[in-house]
Amino acid sequence: MFIIIGGPTATGKTFAAIELAKKINGEIISADSMQVYKGMDIGTNKVSQKERKTVPHHMLDIIAPSEAFSAADFKKRAEKLMNEIKKRGAVPIICGGTGLYISAVIKGLFEAGKIPEKIKEELRCLEKEKGLAYLVKELKEKDPAGAKQLDLKNPRRVIRSLEIIRGAGMTLAQVREKTERTKYPDSYSFFVTQCYRETLYKKINDRVESMIKAGLEKEVKKLLALGLNLQNTAMQAIGYKEMVLYIEGKANLQDTTDQIKQATRNYAKKQETWFRKYTETMSVDMDNLPPDKTGEFLKNMIVG
Repeated sequence: MFIIIGGPTATGKTFAAIELAKKINGEIISADSMQVYKGMDIGTNKVSQKERKTVPHHMLDIIAPSEAFSAADFKKRAEKLMNEIKKRGAVPIICGGTGLYISAVIKGLFEAGKIPEKIKEELRCLEKEKGLAYLVKELKEKDPAGAKQLDLKNPRRVIRSLEIIRGAGMTLAQVREKTERTKYPDSYSFFVTQCYRETLYKKINDRVESMIKAGLEKEVKKLLALGLNLQNTAMQAIGYKEMVLYIEGKANLQDTTDQIKQATRNYAKKQETWFRKYTETMSVDMDNLPPDKTGEFLKNMIVG
C-alpha cells in the first residue's frame, strides 16, 4: 500500500503530505521534475531542512543541474525507495505535481527504444508533402484497432504511433500491454489537492514575490557561474529561464516577476487538466480543510 498526493502547484501538497506522514509513519518521495536538482531550492520551493527532519524526504537534491533526468529515471529510483520504505515498516507517500512521474509508477512506462532518426524524418516529410490524411491511412492499414483509439486529428500522436510501428514493429495494443506490465505492483490511495481559482492565483503570486525576496536572482547567478545556460533542462524551469533574461539585461525586474507569475498560473492549469484524467482520485479541498485536521482527514480517507 502506498499514497499519492498530487495536484497543481501552490495548492498545499507538501503540507498535506507532511501532516499525513506524521499520522501514518510515512516517508515522502518527491515527484517534482525540478526538485531533483542540487542548488535549485528557492525557485522550486523545496521543503526546508527543518521539515525534512520532521518527516523523511527522498528524491531531493540527487543530481547536478547539468545532468538529464527522465520519467524512467524517476520510476527506477522511486520504486526502489518504495520497497525500502515498506521494508522499514513505513508508508511511501509520493508527493508532487509532475504527473508524468506519477503515471510512470501507477500506469507503467514502456520505452520502445531509440527510433532511428531516418524514420522520424521520413514521417515528418510525408506529413508536409502528402498531409496528415496520408499518414492516417497508413496507420489504419497497419494498426486498425489502435487507430480507432487515437485522436487522428493530432499529428504528433499519429506520427508517434507510426514511429513505433515502423521502428519497433509494435502496435498500440502491444505497447499498452508491455506498459501495463511495468506498473508498480501494489494498491494505492490517490489524493489531489485543490483550491478555489482566486485563492490559488493569490498563493502563486505571493509565492513568486517571496522567491524574489528570498534571493532567486542570486540562486540563478550561482547556476550560471557553474556554466549552465538555457540549453540545460534544469534552466528551463519556471522562474529560472525568466530570471536568466533579467540577469542578461533583456527584461526589468517587474516584468520578470509578472512573467514568472503568469507562467506558474499557466502551469497550474495544465496540472489541473492532467490530474483530472484520473478517475480513482479523491479531491482534497484545501481551502476549507483546517490545517490541524489535515493529517487525520487524509488518514481517514485512505482506501484499503
